[in-house]
Amino acid sequence: MLTLDIAWYIMILGFVAAWLILYKLNKKNNIKKDLVTGLLVVFIGFVVEIYAVSNDMWNYTSGNWPWQLWVSYFASGLPFYQIVSRLVKKE
Repeated sequence: MLTLDIAWYIMILGFVAAWLILYKLNKKNNIKKDLVTGLLVVFIGFVVEIYAVSNDMWNYTSGNWPWQLWVSYFASGLPFYQIVSRLVKKE
């Protein structure tokens, strides 16, 4: 069984809750763009992790990157599109 510190659950659920609130507030909802943005954030996180590990900024034992890191990257990317689209509408 996977055990996580409660802080991981709070962080991930906070991102998802923020996304749901922004998604409901947005008049034109497009879940596909939200999911693509979430995947793009995962890709950017992957590139940052590769760069940081290869330059000894931090390391993971035996390449054991924690799976919750990738889930948190995706969850943080979900509200990102909603935030940016709302800012662009206001301009």
